[in-house]
Formats: sequence, C-alpha cells, structure tokens
Amino acid sequence: IEKLEKNEKRVKNHKDLTIVKDIMNKLYTNGAKIKKTKIDYNKNNIRGLIATEDIVKDETIVEIPLNILITKEQAKNFLIEKYSKETKLSKEKISEILKKCIAETKFELVLFILENYEKETYKEYCSIIESTDVSNFPYFMDEKTKEEFQNTDIIELLESKNEIIDHDINLLYDNIEPTKKFDYNLLKKFYIIVSSRTFGVKINNKETTILSPYIDMANHNNEKKNTYWTFDNKKNSFILEATKDIKKSSEIYDTYGKKSNKYLYILYGFTERDNKIKEINLLYNDKQYRCFENFNENKNELKNLLRDIEEDIINENIAKSSNKKKTKKIDKKNIEIKKFEKLKSLCLSRLIKYKTTLKDDKNNINKNNSIAKYNCLNILIEEKTVLDKLITFSNECINFFKKYKINEIKKYEKQINSMSQLTIDYLKTLE
Repeated sequence: IEKLEKNEKRVKNHKDLTIVKDIMNKLYTNGAKIKKTKIDYNKNNIRGLIATEDIVKDETIVEIPLNILITKEQAKNFLIEKYSKETKLSKEKISEILKKCIAETKFELVLFILENYEKETYKEYCSIIESTDVSNFPYFMDEKTKEEFQNTDIIELLESKNEIIDHDINLLYDNIEPTKKFDYNLLKKFYIIVSSRTFGVKINNKETTILSPYIDMANHNNEKKNTYWTFDNKKNSFILEATKDIKKSSEIYDTYGKKSNKYLYILYGFTERDNKIKEINLLYNDKQYRCFENFNENKNELKNLLRDIEEDIINENIAKSSNKKKTKKIDKKNIEIKKFEKLKSLCLSRLIKYKTTLKDDKNNINKNNSIAKYNCLNILIEEKTVLDKLITFSNECINFFKKYKINEIKKYEKQINSMSQLTIDYLKTLE
C-alpha cells in the first residue's frame, strides 16, 4: 500500500491514476511478483515502466502467473462455448467461422476481453487496455493528415490493414449474431490495442499468443533495450528479466522487433528518429518488392526485384532475336548495366512523386510539429533515404560494369571497397 501511495503522487496529474492503483492491487492479489519497477510516465509523458531501485543484470523483476494471462486457447474456448449457447450454431461451426477471420487470434482476444469486461478477474486489465490512446495510430486519421502521407507506403499498408479489419468484423456480424452488440469502432479500437500488446511465447513447448498485464506496459527501444521476456515453465509464469544493469529512475525497455518506421507506425502508432531499419516498397510489373538499404537484410526483396528485371531483359532479347536473325546476343555485362538502369529508373519515378525533398524533410523534422506530422516526416525521410541509396547503388554498378570485366571482380577489390556497402555486398554475390 505504501508503494501504491508513493506511485499515486508520481502520477497524480494523470487521469488514469485510479486505473494504475486498481491493476496493481489486482496483480498482487493474484500472485504476481513485481519488484523494483512501477507504472509511471517518462520524460516524454508516455506511460511505461520505470525502475524504482537499481536493478542488476539477469535479475527477474516481474513474474505474471499463468492464471492472470489471457491465452489465445483460453479466448477461443470461451467464445466457442458462449456463442454456441447463445445461437443455434454448433461448437464446430463457431470454430469454423472464427478460423475464417484473417486476424483470427487478434479478434478472438478482442472478443474475449469485451465479453469479460465487467468480470471481477479482468475488469482492471480491461480498463487499462481501454485507456490506451489510439489517436496516434494511423487508422483514424482525417483527410488532411492522410494528404501528408500521400505517395508513402503507409497509405497502401493502411488500406490493406483496414480491409482485414472490415473483412473480419463483417464476417463476425454476418455469422455470429451476439457480436453485433459491439460497435464497429469499438471492435476496431480494441483490435488496434490488442495487436500492439500480444506476445508470442511457448508454454510447455506449445507455441501460443498471450496478453500479459504489466509487462505489456514496457516501451520499445531497440538501441536501449534492457530486458528480456519469456514464459518460465518451472515458475508457470511470464517473466521479465534484466539483460543489463539498470539504474534507478531509468526506463524499462523492451523491443517490439527490428521494424522500419512504417511498421512501427501501423502496428504501434509511433515512429523512431534515425531508425536503423529502413525500407521502401518498389512497384514493378504490378508487384510490390520490399527493398531495404541493407542488402543482407533477410526480408529484403531487392535481390528478387533484380532477378525479375533480369529475366525480363533476357526474355525481351530472346523475343527480338526471334524477330531479327541478326540480333546480337546480349552478354552478362550488358544485362547488368540494363538491369541497374531499370532499377534507377524505378527509384527516380518514385522519388519524383513526393511533394518535398529529403533536405526539406530533414529541416522540417526539427520544427515543432504535430505527432502525425512528425511520424510522417520520419517515414518520408526513411523512404527517400533508401531511394537515394538505391540510386547510388545503381550508378555505382552501372559504372563498374561499363569499366570492368564481370568475371574478374576479385581483381578490382580496391575499387569495390571504395563504393557503398550495398554495392559491395551485391558484387560479392557475383564472385
């Protein structure tokens, strides 16, 4: 109680004071072990976890027992049982309908929370979930804000996510009558919140998805991450451990994964300045390719794009050869030159669509912007930075293949090492 009263003073200016007290009381009552941390607000006025004492590396600072967690199996079993009683549908039919949801697990967790909102076991956690501010997420942006994001990948990604949400909510409305009592915007809001709070874990060697109170309050920071979470089967608890020494009053950081700003924004409602993971989607022959500034990034589809461009160049030359008997056979060196000329053209055509330059965006990011504008600028800077690097990459490869022999790449190591990392990594694949 003394700790809770101290925490009261720290968050007295925030409207969710009662929610914080209530969730902490509920956690302690149900066997959670929480030490040296508290829910509080950081210097940016964002709610998170703060160290109340010095924490040493490998120290377990939070244990949330399984009985407090919400698992996807628990949610699904509850819904099947409940809705089969409330409708004329069999349990098998309810299960079949839920499986047709594209975001099946997320909506099962959403419905479970909403159906149990007022129940003693869950009401404090439900309240803290509902108190999450979703205004910074792109899903509810107005037309003026949407205009800021025109020609970025966010618009298409947002449309894709909204299509999934629309599909799943309409599927539920059309097939499971009791779900109609939940307003569309309410379901959408909880989908957004739940999607940003789930953890993928193994419980007794079985992979599952869970919601965990308290631990889900830790904010993201790839560079300053200082904790590690896992399910401990011996303790039968979801635990949070320190991965390094953490000083008193420092923030407790998790990582939401190595994601570019567009995915941080669409999934969590924020972007990072100088995010090291940068990407852009390039359109070629009606197909989108995720292209990163790091050639060896495992999700990078740049190599697939280059392969497909090369295939088209070869097929086009074959077609010309069949029409004109004297058409000269295109060699590998010329294929490389044409391939990178095409990549450069794709990047330039994308770059010209933006209303501002990269220099403009970098200057504007330092101004006093709205949150939406700040997020937009981070995404614009990210996309244009990748495009600039791909154009440099293309120019370097074009110049290299015009000057040097492709089968003697190792001879030109000195020249290659003076080029961009993207070019170096690519040329190494041709050795």
